[in-house]
Order: sequence, then structure tokens, then C-alpha cells
Amino acid sequence: MTGPALPLDLAQRVVTAALDAAAAERVPIAAVVVDAAGRVVSGARMDGVPWVNWEVAVRKAAAAAVFGAPTHVVRAMADEDPVLVTALAATDGEVLAVPGGFPVLVDGAPVGGLGLAGGHYLQDQQIGEKALAAPTAPEETR
Repeated sequence: MTGPALPLDLAQRVVTAALDAAAAERVPIAAVVVDAAGRVVSGARMDGVPWVNWEVAVRKAAAAAVFGAPTHVVRAMADEDPVLVTALAATDGEVLAVPGGFPVLVDGAPVGGLGLAGGHYLQDQQIGEKALAAPTAPEETR
């Protein structure tokens, strides 16, 4: 049995909300939304953002999608659990538990992830929190 899917229009609205929040903070970022399998559905790099930030954003988004939790929460869990650290290392970098990743929800169920990279990781986290809480953010994500 499969859960709800990640609609393209939702992924695009999440990316737009993240870019708007980053612009308001004057922090250029890459914003990527992946599906539950960690594959890119939508994304963008703001002007001047290096390609490597895109790759980091994809990995943060994948971690949030896989764990169904923000990456700063996954990071805190890993700090307490050496087995989780080993499991994260076994992904060969496909997932990255660094702040700046958030699950994307439909009807309360995770269907993908949002990853942000470009600022300091705490800025990425703050921008993501603002983007997902903004009145212009997709209702499904709030």
C-alpha cells in the first residue's frame, strides 16, 4: 500500500516559499524538493549560489524525506545514538543530517523533503522554518 504522492504543484510552491523566505533574509540558497524516494521533483538555485549547494540541498531533502523529520531533529537523534550514526554513514552521502532539511507533508503524512543550502546551516534551518510557516506557504505543509 502506498501513501499520498507528492504533487508537482506542491513541490513548486514549497520551493517558491523557500526562495521568498531566503530573499527576505538576503541569504542566497539552493532549494530542492524530493519525493519519498529522495529523487528531485522541483528546485532552484538563486543567483550566485554554487552548484555544490544544490547537491547539499538534495541530500538534506532526502534525509528529511527518509526520516520524516527535520534534519536538525535527526542530527540530535544521531548525537545520542551511535547505531544511527553508522546507518547514516552507510548511505555514502546520499542523505545528510545537517540542519536545513524538512519533511513535506500531505494530509499529515511525509511524501518528500525540502532541502536548503547556501547560508550557514542554522540560517538554512531558520529560512526553512519561516518558509513552511509563512502564510504564502502551501497549506499542506503548515
